[in-house]
Amino acid sequence: MNLYHYAPKENTVMECGLLSISKGPRDLRAYAHRAGSENRDDIMAWLDKTFAGRSRAISCLTEPIKWQGNDTVLKAIVDRSALFSFEIEKTQVQEAKDVKQVHKKSFAIAEIVKARSND
Repeated sequence: MNLYHYAPKENTVMECGLLSISKGPRDLRAYAHRAGSENRDDIMAWLDKTFAGRSRAISCLTEPIKWQGNDTVLKAIVDRSALFSFEIEKTQVQEAKDVKQVHKKSFAIAEIVKARSND
């Protein structure tokens, strides 16, 4: 099974792997209102309260976005992003026991993407 991830065109995926919201340099202002705070730690706590592990997760899709002229937000994502794909079976992803394992898996995913780009 392939998974797909959209990252900004200027990114560090090949060097650092796919980074979760807690590890990456993402602007968190979109969450401030819902979290009731602009403080990064408060936002991370709110994310984890809404879904356990959410601050340490990465978002992936099961297929690339196929923009059909009906949603300008999807078009903007595709236009401003680089698409990374990886085969989940090759990463041998198992349930992570701690953050170090999550980072290792993200790095493994980046290595697979890097190897494919060199083919």
